Amino acid sequence: MIPNYQYFMLPVLKAAGKGTVSISDIIENIANEANISEDDRKIKTSSGGSLLYGRISWAKSYLVQAGLLEIVGRGLFTATKEGLSLLSKNPKDINNKTLEKYPSFNAFKKRSKRTKENTDNIVENSDLDELSPEEAIHQSLENLNSSLANELITRILKANPTFFENLIIKLLVAMGYSNNTDEGWEHTGKTGDDGIDGVINQDVLGVDKIYIQAKRYADNHSVTAGDLRNFIGALDMCRAVKGVFVTTSSFTTDAKNTVKKASKNIVLIDGTQLTQLMIKYGVGCKTKEVINIQKIDEDFFEEM
Repeated sequence: MIPNYQYFMLPVLKAAGKGTVSISDIIENIANEANISEDDRKIKTSSGGSLLYGRISWAKSYLVQAGLLEIVGRGLFTATKEGLSLLSKNPKDINNKTLEKYPSFNAFKKRSKRTKENTDNIVENSDLDELSPEEAIHQSLENLNSSLANELITRILKANPTFFENLIIKLLVAMGYSNNTDEGWEHTGKTGDDGIDGVINQDVLGVDKIYIQAKRYADNHSVTAGDLRNFIGALDMCRAVKGVFVTTSSFTTDAKNTVKKASKNIVLIDGTQLTQLMIKYGVGCKTKEVINIQKIDEDFFEEM
């Protein structure tokens, strides 16, 4: 029998504490130490993936969110100072309760909760067994997207500001702005950019333009009314009336009220909406698999 993902947190952290590794590097040793049989190692999920690999991957993902592991390359990760510090205490196990002692994990949970509040959530994760199979599938998809959204924010915060500015432009282009042409947008973010990080044309001639401001803030640093007033001033300098202000964090109430009172048409996109849009339009992520849910064709049986 394969243990749940929390069981694998300590073995994964121990392996990463020895240096940079990938899941493929450590899966066999972890399975051996856990006395997982050869037959159980071959168990597949309904989509054909390895159940063991999937659970170790979830353990790794949660350790990253807690700041105990860090991604250092494609598929590669290693223990952080916090992770090594925890290992030095010789814990008997590591689970979600352990991770809740770390601010970054609680911020992750907070972002997950905020994402779920914007969806029609049926029940909490612990009640999945009480759902119908179809409801459980949709609930699990929400959980997967919530985890993906948090990993996207984590990756964005580790990247440089220029990457984030370009990401926002690519997202808006993917959403259909710029007439889907390479000439329909411009990345302007640089020193002395007067608060404008990008410009996107809404028409072929570029008569109607959208001006972009991108703020890569940590979750505990909200965009203030002052930030919005500066952006409005930058729009005035460009004689612009349309703007999009995007942040990885959130907007204060005063910031939102400042936009409502402004004569400009400004759209605010916070971290939660940003990741939802990235997932919807496939920016920074891609489809892993497609699951088709079949149901009875009532018309077919009526006609027979």
